[in-house]
Amino acid sequence: MTDLRDKARALGLDRLSDAHLAQLARALEGMERHVQRLPRDLPPSQEMALIFRAKGPPP
Repeated sequence: MTDLRDKARALGLDRLSDAHLAQLARALEGMERHVQRLPRDLPPSQEMALIFRAKGPPP
């Protein structure tokens, strides 16, 4: 828990309670699981083309 407290302190979160540190630990674990599922070697030609078009006449 002290390692997590050190990480939190480095981020400017130096006044977290133990309950908040537990929440931070769960959030970091979930984020790590999510990041591990992301493809690392995807070429630009295979990336999804997400395009947002606002309603109305073109600029």
